[in-house]
Amino acid sequence: MLSNSGLVGWKSHSLMLLVGMVIFMSNAVGWQLAPQTSSRRERTPEWERFTVRERDFSVLLPSAPAMTTYDERKESVTGLRRRHLIGVYSNGVVYAIYVFERRQGLNAFIDEFRKEYGQTGELKRKLKVSASDGVEYGFQNEAMNGVTQYFVTKHNLYVFQAQSSLLVDSTAEVSRFFDSIGLEPTEGGIAIVEGVGLQSSRPPASDQGRDTAFSAKDVTRKAVVVVKPEPGYTEEARKQQITGTVIVRCVFASSGAVTKLVAVSGLSAGLTEQALEAAKQIRFIPAIKDGRFVSTHLQLEYTFNLY
Repeated sequence: MLSNSGLVGWKSHSLMLLVGMVIFMSNAVGWQLAPQTSSRRERTPEWERFTVRERDFSVLLPSAPAMTTYDERKESVTGLRRRHLIGVYSNGVVYAIYVFERRQGLNAFIDEFRKEYGQTGELKRKLKVSASDGVEYGFQNEAMNGVTQYFVTKHNLYVFQAQSSLLVDSTAEVSRFFDSIGLEPTEGGIAIVEGVGLQSSRPPASDQGRDTAFSAKDVTRKAVVVVKPEPGYTEEARKQQITGTVIVRCVFASSGAVTKLVAVSGLSAGLTEQALEAAKQIRFIPAIKDGRFVSTHLQLEYTFNLY
């Protein structure tokens, strides 16, 4: 995995999904379950406790997540200093964790985060975990449920999210995720490694043997991107002041993995590789067709600009 450090003076734009895929990130108030369109449930994976070195949190996750770490000097549009973006997909649910250096109080942070990330949802309740204050937001629409919890500790601000397709009953798994949040230093747990994490390229067991990749126009519901890291510049690209766009063709597989990546238009000095690594770390809810998750062909754009 190429480092994202040393991003001063540079900005890499978020990817654009050229086939009209819906990119959707909402906050959540409580986890409500609408009538299910499918009763199929995949085998529940073994969950383990994960943490980030020198950070005051830990949480149970179904598998090793992807993680992107950003230079603390790199500021977002609203001035928030993002440190880590963590994401994992399992059985119709994307779990996401954002870690920011604390620069303000919880309420001001929530207002800025929701504005920057286009968050919706209603306030559900106030929370307290390990003496740390928090609040919960939530949403539900015709296709998805979502819960988001915000917390403040002495040194950091945290966002824990879970978004799930109504195609599956994920109530127990989502509750397990949020109930496991710990907001104090821990010596136990598996240290999350920078990079793409663990993702299965195999389709769900019920669909093995018929996992055809469709075009976005042929599916009932398009894939929903929940975690989409920005690629960083390499030191060589920064020195050469290289700008431009990398175009990547890939498949958003029914398993929740980004597969069959091909760069059809690239840049030198390692920027094509940066774009490919960022694409592999996307976490999404797969497209739906005929009441089941399916794979779809997509094209992504990563634009590298100097600012």
